[in-house]
Amino acid sequence: MPTIAAETFILFSSFPEGIQRLVFEEAFEESHRTAIHFTLVSHEVKSWIEPLIYQCINLSRHTYAKTERRQFRLFASAFREGFKPKDFYTRSVRRVFIDDLQKWNLAAEFLPLCSNLISLACWAQPSAVNEHILESILSPNALPLPALRRLSLYLEILPLSYRSFHHPIFRSLTHLDIDFAPTLSWGGFSSLSNLTCFNLDCIMFCLGEEKRIQNLAAQLEAIVQTIVPNLPPALRCFIILIPSTIIKHFVIDEGEEADVTSYIYAELLMGKHDERIVLGSSGGIPQSLSAYWTARKNFVHYIVPMPHELYAWTYLPRGQNDFWMEAEAIIMSRKQYLRSQNHQTA
Repeated sequence: MPTIAAETFILFSSFPEGIQRLVFEEAFEESHRTAIHFTLVSHEVKSWIEPLIYQCINLSRHTYAKTERRQFRLFASAFREGFKPKDFYTRSVRRVFIDDLQKWNLAAEFLPLCSNLISLACWAQPSAVNEHILESILSPNALPLPALRRLSLYLEILPLSYRSFHHPIFRSLTHLDIDFAPTLSWGGFSSLSNLTCFNLDCIMFCLGEEKRIQNLAAQLEAIVQTIVPNLPPALRCFIILIPSTIIKHFVIDEGEEADVTSYIYAELLMGKHDERIVLGSSGGIPQSLSAYWTARKNFVHYIVPMPHELYAWTYLPRGQNDFWMEAEAIIMSRKQYLRSQNHQTA
């Protein structure tokens, strides 16, 4: 007499192949892409799931998670041994995070194969060697990246001639995450007609020198005034990322003082320069602000916490919002608050 498991298998096997494949793919996604043991079910199921496993490649050599370090080594070894044909990576890999372009010479051989990328995050440090490696995928002679929609990198890692928004790599982007560089020309930025979300990392600019908090506020305001006229027309949110220590200083130390510094930060927080602007806090919202949430509720709730996780650049588990979504939610919430204030004063 067949067991329940056997009967279930027989029933499942009677489904059309497309339905069977959809069930396995959905189950894999629901597992937050961890159910790699599905590849052991059969050769057919392996052919469905394996491309999904390789969709998101996290080559973070500096991670503190033992499992991720192990995954990095396993992927590097498999790639170097040629277990997969090169066109498999071209077909399958859609998202890459990498923070070391020189480890085992992996990036120089691997990245040029990934011509179907939709997301690339390269957080490697600037160096002549890294510039040369990136040039291998950005140069006119390299394969184009027509599907690339999300890009995150330090501008200084690019060859000097590539630090322009006229470069083809920026053309189709919808999401861009770069660091602020005082020498960067914003000419051509407004021509990025597909760009909807932009994050400008000002952390190193804020910490690079011993800037007084008052001077820093004025400098941030000057940056905004320079960039806002050049924002692309389709842009929905513009995040300015600053250190959590600056947020803490403003909310606690300056919050009760009606000085120019407080006024500038309040203008930025409330989107007065441009309603698309949202301040981001590195490392999340400082816990020390919890006691001030009631007194300065509106300010704290209009700051988007920037997580350390790499979900925005690798894989976002179902049911979770990335920081872009959080920023857009803040913009909507802020609009509702301002409308309610206008109604009360009318």
